[in-house]
Amino acid sequence: MNLKIFGKIDDSTTELVLDKVEKIKKKGNVKKIDIYIDSDGGNLNSAYKIRELLLPYKDIITTIAINSCSSCAISIFLLGSKRYSLPNCKFLFHRPFYMQESFAEENENITVPFLTARLKTLKEDEEKLRAIYKENNFPNHFLKYLFSNDKDTCVKVDDLIDWKVIDGVCDIELKYKISV
Repeated sequence: MNLKIFGKIDDSTTELVLDKVEKIKKKGNVKKIDIYIDSDGGNLNSAYKIRELLLPYKDIITTIAINSCSSCAISIFLLGSKRYSLPNCKFLFHRPFYMQESFAEENENITVPFLTARLKTLKEDEEKLRAIYKENNFPNHFLKYLFSNDKDTCVKVDDLIDWKVIDGVCDIELKYKISV
């Protein structure tokens, strides 16, 4: 069974995955799920919901990153028991605070309780991501750097292979097979 996660990850993406999971349950005895990802990320909560929906199938999931696997899309990519990438795929990481700091600047009428609750949520998200990355072989020096700054961090496919985060590089022909 194939699942494509292309574009922005949001509630509609979660619905798409939920539909696929329902089909998997009805079909029964599914032996392999290939998830193709080409996403710059989106809503972290939607990505967490997708992870929860697919977690029971982790052992039979292979994830393949196409052009971009960034931000919260990475947490879905890491579900694969086998993980592959096209050679020039962009893997872009950042901590949850990065995408939220401009929020306060753009919204002048925010209350202190709202900001306090938001900060708590962001810290929880950061801890979840840190745990996901740690359990998937990301080296401590990378995690320390990632969670101590507010910059986007692009990681090369070769580094992810060296760190044993991904299993290898796919043939470029794959890109054309999935677009049909």
